[in-house]
Amino acid sequence: MSEDEWRELRGVWLDMSAAQPSDDVETIEDASGLTQSQWRARAKALTGLDCFAEALIDAGGRWLGFVCGYFDDLARDRHAFVSHLYARHGDLETEALLLERVAAWAGLHGAEAVVVGIGEDRHDLLARFEDHGFRRSGVRRRLDVDPSRFEVELVFDLAASALAAQPHVSLRSA
Repeated sequence: MSEDEWRELRGVWLDMSAAQPSDDVETIEDASGLTQSQWRARAKALTGLDCFAEALIDAGGRWLGFVCGYFDDLARDRHAFVSHLYARHGDLETEALLLERVAAWAGLHGAEAVVVGIGEDRHDLLARFEDHGFRRSGVRRRLDVDPSRFEVELVFDLAASALAAQPHVSLRSA
């Protein structure tokens, strides 16, 4: 994604904000109020080495889904974080494909896990991530946007998934 693709980013972001209110996406009102320069800055920020953004687009150019991931300065054990996941109409197949792309990106950069924080009252979203192979880490923290609420941390262990995908290797000694 480049800074010049800000219009496309704005379109899918507004769709995401309207269709899937969540703990990490601003309201549709706030997103609608951003200026062209703010959208350009957001698109540019998504191109950094410590950030991943990918859209799934159909043959007609319509965005079907969008995902963002990032590394932060405090990443424990080289964890990558999922900050936004959106699939038009809640399509689970699109979600799975987008999460696979984040996992591949994170693995290329040496991450051991992909992490997401979800509001503990979002049972539907927690279940969806668990269906995609994420497991609860036991970490619970206050939400930045609403300190009266808490989020639950879910982790997808990249090392375990990579080992599971390898063919069986015998560990017998010679």
